[in-house]
Amino acid sequence: KMSDQIIITTPNYLENTSYLPKYADKNKVVVLPLRVGDERIIITKEQEEKAKEIREQNEGKTICFFFGRHVPYKGLSNIIEANKYLNRNKFSIYVGGTGPLTEELKQQAIGMDNIHFLGRITSDDINSYLLATDLFLFPSITRNEAFGISLAEGLWFGKPAVTFTILGSGVNWVSINNETGLEVENSNPQAYAEAMIKLSEDKVLYEKLSQGAIDRSRRYFSKDSFDINTKKAYLLLNK
Repeated sequence: KMSDQIIITTPNYLENTSYLPKYADKNKVVVLPLRVGDERIIITKEQEEKAKEIREQNEGKTICFFFGRHVPYKGLSNIIEANKYLNRNKFSIYVGGTGPLTEELKQQAIGMDNIHFLGRITSDDINSYLLATDLFLFPSITRNEAFGISLAEGLWFGKPAVTFTILGSGVNWVSINNETGLEVENSNPQAYAEAMIKLSEDKVLYEKLSQGAIDRSRRYFSKDSFDINTKKAYLLLNK
């Protein structure tokens, strides 16, 4: 009530909260998506060489990558459960990052030699895995995942994402079902696996979603679009 402007990162907040819509009529609510595409993801020759090594180590396999904190709302156990429905000779899954659930996840994945826990990884390594990967896995399950910067980065690299439907989260605005990736029923590991399989087998769909990921990330998550939206918000505030 006291603010002159309310900034949200996706329109999903406006559509799925009980309190924001009443301020939209007063032009107080502004959508300002977070951005990627900054200096951190400028690709170096060393990153490209490591990406090539990763691809060579996984020749003939679909490479899948996640990076982020290992906390409950990230839904990482669903990746491990989904792996039960995959041909493990055809999929390599790399899980970057650490957190309070890391050891529990490793225990859950015992016997699954196609799942690789990378631990804490550098920005250089993230870029290499994003270059090498075929699919970006983003299994978050609750509104605690408000946006998904790593998801937007995966799209920036042209990697179709596999996500869950999360009511009220910005995740399903960052990645659009059948445009930049595939979205399935929340916390359904079998459906998640089926989406991964579909993307690995349907090359036409894969190329369509890969290009869609690139197009959407440049349109909404680039530095240029962020700067334009920030200026619009400032001008609106100072009318």
